[in-house]
Amino acid sequence: MQLQIDTERARLTALQFRMTEVTRIKNDQIDFLMRQHRPRAWYESGEFWFGLGSVVGVIITVAAGYALGQAYN
Repeated sequence: MQLQIDTERARLTALQFRMTEVTRIKNDQIDFLMRQHRPRAWYESGEFWFGLGSVVGVIITVAAGYALGQAYN
């Protein structure tokens, strides 16, 4: 009987270790996915750079028109 008790204790210890490791791996994966899910910063979006380029283009066009108008006067 002592052999069966020792076998069951060893089995219990192995299962506890396995569950501890599975839980640790699962939590590590959840942490990794949470870090990957963070939204991009506002200045990294394509819409921001498109809008900024449009505004700068309009300002340059207006400034060039104003400079040419002053040159002809």
